[in-house]
Amino acid sequence: MVTEETLSAIKEKSLVADFFMLLASLLFGAFFSALISLRASTGLPQQTIAALEIYKWVFLGFGVIFLVLTLIAIGKGNGIIKKIQRSEAMFSESSSEG
Repeated sequence: MVTEETLSAIKEKSLVADFFMLLASLLFGAFFSALISLRASTGLPQQTIAALEIYKWVFLGFGVIFLVLTLIAIGKGNGIIKKIQRSEAMFSESSSEG
C-alpha cells in the first residue's frame, strides 16, 4: 500500500534530481561559453586565456559531477517506484487469495 511517506520520498528524489539536472545544465553551458570565447576571441591577453582555460575545465568537471548526481537521484527515485509496484502486486495477490 502506498503511504504518505513513500510519496514524499519519491517527490523529494524527483526535486533533487531536477535541481542537480539544472546545475549540470548551467555548468555545461558555462563550459561551452568559455570554450567558444577561447576559440572565437583573438588578441586576448595571456592572463585572460589562462583564466578561461581554468574556468573551462572547472565547469566541465563540476558539470560531470552534477550529471552523475542527477543519474543517482533518478535511479533512487525509480528504485522507490519499483519497490512500491512490487509491494502493491504482493498486496493485491494476498487480497485476492483471502
